Amino acid sequence: MNRNNNRLAQTLMVAVLGTVALAGCKKDAPAVTPPPPAAEPAPMPPAPAMTPTASVSSIDLGNAVGADMKVASPMTTFGTKDTIHAS
Repeated sequence: MNRNNNRLAQTLMVAVLGTVALAGCKKDAPAVTPPPPAAEPAPMPPAPAMTPTASVSSIDLGNAVGADMKVASPMTTFGTKDTIHAS
């Protein structure tokens, strides 16, 4: 019986020490400071002038592409499940 009492006492001692250790490690919540007043953002610089680097003269639409990577037969009407290719 004495041996069981020692085990129980040791188990309780470990539990108490663990609880004290965890309680000692608890950090205080950081102080909440209000954010600084919002300053007006600096104005954005104007966008640089864009010069066109490509142009499109025509577009062919269809539901199939040939070996030359062009639309096989141009179409103007498509079904709801058609795959549309542009060239």
